[in-house]
Amino acid sequence: MEDTLWSEVAQASEPLSGEALSPFVTAHHAHVFARIGADEAVERLQAAVQEACEEQPAGRRAVWKRTGHSLVEAAIAWGRRQSEIVIENLESVVDQIPEVGGSDAQDDLFRLTLVRAYCALGKQDSAHQLLAHLPGTRASPDLI
Repeated sequence: MEDTLWSEVAQASEPLSGEALSPFVTAHHAHVFARIGADEAVERLQAAVQEACEEQPAGRRAVWKRTGHSLVEAAIAWGRRQSEIVIENLESVVDQIPEVGGSDAQDDLFRLTLVRAYCALGKQDSAHQLLAHLPGTRASPDLI
């Protein structure tokens, strides 16, 4: 059932695989494509992100370069269950996640992806440190 759901979402998102709409939206598309193994769609999206980093207006280009590119790569890695790559891409930008758009709760999806990647690699101390650093209150023992 879960695989069917991911496939349906990917199919609905496929027409957007060549567009870097915003880092927030693009990261979600990237995750779903990676999750079902749609490597061609992932490659089209990565090319669109690279183009966004080079050709969008200065302010948007800066966000893509500073945070968006890493966020999308982390989403791809999480879809492929590559925790090491998630950490490589999210650790350095975790404080900048709000600049890509979305609410605090939506931003937490990416922050908690980093927590889960830490846990998948047995790095609970890093997960606890990140949770302590995040805004708001969280029941960290329940997450780790």
